[in-house]
Amino acid sequence: MESRSRREYKLRSLGLLLALATLAALVCGVLNFAERARYVRPYDGIDWDETPEGVQASIVWQDTPGDRAGIRPGDILLSIDGRPIRSPFDVTKQLFRAQPGTQLTYELRRRAHAAPVTTTLVAMPQADPFSLRGFLEFVGLLYLAIGLVVLLKRWNAPHALHFYLFCLTSFAFYSFAYSGKFDTFDWTIYWSDVVARLLAPALFLHFALAFPEPKPWFERRRWLFSAVYLPAAGLLLFHALAVGAPLLPRSMERINWFDQFEFTYVAALSLLAAGVFEYTYRHSRDPVLTQQMKWVTRGTWLAIVPFTAFYVLPVLLDTVPNDWMKLSTLALVFIPLTFGYAIIRYRLMDVDVIFRRGVAYTLATAAIAGLYFGLAVAVAELFSTRESFGTGGVILAIIIAAVLFQPIKDWTQQQLERLLYRERFDYRRTLEEFGRELSSEVHLDRLLAKLLDRLGRTLAVERMAILLAEENAPDRFSLARAQGLGASRVPLKFTLAELTAAGARVSEGGPGSNLFAPGEPQPLEELGLHYFVPCRVQNRTIGFLALGKAADGSFLTSDDLELLATLADYIAIALENARLYERLEQ
Repeated sequence: MESRSRREYKLRSLGLLLALATLAALVCGVLNFAERARYVRPYDGIDWDETPEGVQASIVWQDTPGDRAGIRPGDILLSIDGRPIRSPFDVTKQLFRAQPGTQLTYELRRRAHAAPVTTTLVAMPQADPFSLRGFLEFVGLLYLAIGLVVLLKRWNAPHALHFYLFCLTSFAFYSFAYSGKFDTFDWTIYWSDVVARLLAPALFLHFALAFPEPKPWFERRRWLFSAVYLPAAGLLLFHALAVGAPLLPRSMERINWFDQFEFTYVAALSLLAAGVFEYTYRHSRDPVLTQQMKWVTRGTWLAIVPFTAFYVLPVLLDTVPNDWMKLSTLALVFIPLTFGYAIIRYRLMDVDVIFRRGVAYTLATAAIAGLYFGLAVAVAELFSTRESFGTGGVILAIIIAAVLFQPIKDWTQQQLERLLYRERFDYRRTLEEFGRELSSEVHLDRLLAKLLDRLGRTLAVERMAILLAEENAPDRFSLARAQGLGASRVPLKFTLAELTAAGARVSEGGPGSNLFAPGEPQPLEELGLHYFVPCRVQNRTIGFLALGKAADGSFLTSDDLELLATLADYIAIALENARLYERLEQ
């Protein structure tokens, strides 16, 4: 019990950290998008390299401002508008300060002349006629949405947090892009993008190796899971040295080589993950898992193979990315789409419940953010200043947000239940009242009939049964009353172990999990019963409430199961009273 509670505490702590990381990623993503939408990057038409002699023009593209200004490959740039230039990043900063159409003065030194020369050019907007930036941001949002579905519904399930971390990292990978301003925020976006680009493929491969169970060759060598992240760590270290260390000149050749290496790394790990998914699909004997892995495997192959063949390989051959190559990145959307389809269709998760909870979390977050910014504006007006709260104010705002978030979220979710799901909300409230009134019925047959009738109408379930413990064999259960099972030849007696195992799989796997694993007794499957809720009195199981799917073929939601678990206590007491009354009558 202690180890389980410790594990739950760790999971909740990690979940809280991921929630904060998600909020930070969303805020950064919105600010980054606004920055790039507001700022049009000026362009001089020159690729600058860092060399021992200084910042050198490596390529001057034809019919650009640099070409028209007479700048030649090999020229050393000394300053722009009198500001010294020591690295290619300095060029980007100076261009950022200027607006497109601004005249700039370049001071240059040519190899043939010792004395500096001066020329002027007019920076133009850097245009991308076939930009997929918006599409990639959409893919990133898809990843985040799928991850939130899993986190909100199954945060304590195996691999759920790992999968969400992969989705959150993929969101940063696809959505973040530095603007070229290179202030503190832009550097934060730059390095977040680099870390996400290197970490996402490793997390994807790790997830493939661990889901649904660690692969046999990795199970015996746990250290191999850590080895998956070694290439990412090495590339990140090299990237940091390449950007920040003067020992490594930042020439275009080196930058292109490094980009090629990173593209190869992303494609290689993604192809390995696809191969592992294929292995899991081919060796799965679980029908639901097989369907899941079929879609996940196909989606991964459909995304990675075109991207590798038509983008990564040409880049490795020093081909400048063109519009046709960029089209191959459209295939990347298949990974989140097929993951989402597999989760919703074959995992049959509570989309309705997730929607309500997601809207509640969104509205609560918006309310907290509005409160914070409202206080910021009020204080600024009070003290006639537009400066921010500072570090102390930020800490205070975080504390206030942490205290207010849960009650605001609970209140919002309750109001949504009343507004959007009034009928089901009233049904559940009525069913809870019915549960409390059950003890007034002392005739067993009438009690069972009322119970099945009310549950069937409220939950829209056609197949139901109540199994009661036998008098002389408390560990065996026989059918007391059923509805919708028809004329079945199946023996309607089960052991406590069989029913408890079936109920445990529901609680662990959730709605839509593969209830009937290989070797499952056939009678339960033939009856079409998917949920087995124990009715206990003083730690004794006196019966089971068994239900099938809803009339429309959908599985029950987690809200339905929680309600049934609550009702089971009332049902158990009512059944015990009715049986005692029956004995007294005899």
